[in-house]
This record gives sequence, structure tokens and C-alpha cells, in this order.
Amino acid sequence: MNHNKKMKWLKASAKLTAVMAAINIIIDKNSKKSAPAEKQNNYLKSCSYHWINRNIHYTKTGKGRPLLLIHNLLPSSAGYEWEKVIPIVAGSRTVYTLDLPGCGLSDKSNITYTNFYFKQLVLDFIRDVIQEKTDVAAIGSSYAFVVSACISDSKLFDKLIFISPAEPDRLIQPITVKNRIMSLIIKIPVFGTLLYNISYSRFLLRLKLEYMDFSNKTSCTQDILNTLYYNAHVQSFKAKALFSSFLGGYLNIDTTEMLKKIENRMLIIIGRNSYNAKNVIDIYRRLQPKIDARIIHNTKNLIPLENHLAAANAILDFVSAGDVSA
Repeated sequence: MNHNKKMKWLKASAKLTAVMAAINIIIDKNSKKSAPAEKQNNYLKSCSYHWINRNIHYTKTGKGRPLLLIHNLLPSSAGYEWEKVIPIVAGSRTVYTLDLPGCGLSDKSNITYTNFYFKQLVLDFIRDVIQEKTDVAAIGSSYAFVVSACISDSKLFDKLIFISPAEPDRLIQPITVKNRIMSLIIKIPVFGTLLYNISYSRFLLRLKLEYMDFSNKTSCTQDILNTLYYNAHVQSFKAKALFSSFLGGYLNIDTTEMLKKIENRMLIIIGRNSYNAKNVIDIYRRLQPKIDARIIHNTKNLIPLENHLAAANAILDFVSAGDVSA
């Protein structure tokens, strides 16, 4: 009797696994069909940087002092977040955009991603590719590894711009047993992949964009949704390694003391309708009183996509201040 129950349980488990695997395959095929239309961005030079046996996709355009644009640190993120800002700032700057490892068109390795990993990439990229002192702008939690990189070698950095940066307290949280369990669950081949696909389904991604990232629902265009969905699923399900690292807390780092030590000029750009906007600015200014701040009205977190003109002008105003030609 026990043997029969065990066999029934095994058969049911096998069927359930097969169903989950089939769903994952269908999602994978559909994500390829939803690839965004090829854009004629002839002003962008698409390049590849070979780093630690991995290919990192980046673009380069414009002429002038270098400006490195870094997207948010999420599986759906990529250099696309800067697409509409680039042609504006490229009029007076050589503009570089990175697809971070685990994102966009860069390699998506099955590793545990850490803040140190991305910090090292930024340092090596500036040394090897840009090869001169660089202004850097970063979105969301990516600010943390930029701060860490600047502390490691400040000679590589000029001005720093943080758009909708995460509150420092959010990145201090220690890695808990719960974090480790969540990270391990996502790594499970079939079940974890299904959970990842649900988390980055069109439905949930649209909800996040409309209610958390954009001030106005109409800002979430079909093109934006298609591109971010595609970013999360290109190269099949490999982006779930970054998601697993995020859930596990491996990307967390305490930047409070680092911010106090940085001597570079810094600017924070916050969306007026983002959660606790004024308080976020106050938190950063308590840590570093010299930080400049700009509030962009009618925006939330993805300011370069919701109001690219205001984002571009704020960046140009800041990086051009003090230029002889400005």
C-alpha cells in the first residue's frame, strides 16, 4: 500500500513538473516573438567589451568629455532605459551605455551576482574602454556600486548623478535565512524558473510600471513594456540568476560611510511623485551635505523613460557646470 502511494506521488510530481516545464517553454517562445522592432539608431555604435570571459554589451556615441550611463539593477533593465536621453546629451559628450552582466544583451551567467562584481566591472570598463576621468549617471540601486567604485579609485570619476537612488537603509539589510531560501528556490530548474516567469510576466511587469515606476499610466507604452519584457526573457531564463541574487540580498551594501567620504560633486534626481521623495533627499543630505538635488515634476522612478527631456537637461546642466565652454 505504501509502495502504491509512493508511486502515485511520484507520477503526480512528474506530471506537475512536465506541466511547469511546458509552461516555461511556451513563455520562452512567446518572449522571442515579442522582441521589440529593430530601431534605426544609426547614431549608436554597438560594441562588446570582453571582461572576465564574458561579453558585455555597450554603446558609444557623441563627442566630448565622457559620460557613462548605467541602468537600474533589475532583470528587465538595460541600456534601453537611456535611449531617449542619449541623443540629447551626446551633443556635447561622448556617451557610453552599459548592459550590465545579467541584463539586456550582455552575457547572463549562472552565478551569484554581488555589489563587488558590478563595482569591479565599472572600474575596469573606465580603465580599459573609456580611459579617462568620467562623469557617471546611474538609476535606482545601481548607485550603490558606483559609490563603492568611486571610493576604490576616485581618480577615475568626475561628477556622479544618481536618479531615483534606493534609500541607503534598504541596502544595509543583512542576508537572512529567508533571503537564502528565496534565492535557492528561484535557482530550482523548473519550479524556480516558473516563479521567475510569473514575477516577470507581462501582467505583473505592467502593474509595476504603471503603479510604481511611472507617475502616469499612459507613460507605460507598448514599446516600453515589450522591450522590458524582452530584456527579462532574452537568452531564455538566464536572467533569473540576477533575480535570485537580488532576492538573496547579495546585492546589498552599506553606502552610508562611503557617501560621507566622497569628495566628488554629486547630484540626486528624484521624481516628484515617487514615494517619500523629499525624505529621500534629506537622508542623502544628512550623509553628505554637499549633494545637489533636482526634483522632476510629474514623474516617479523611471525618469529617463517618463520625461527624458527633463532628465537630459538636468544631467547636462550638472556636468556642464564649470566647463570653460559652458
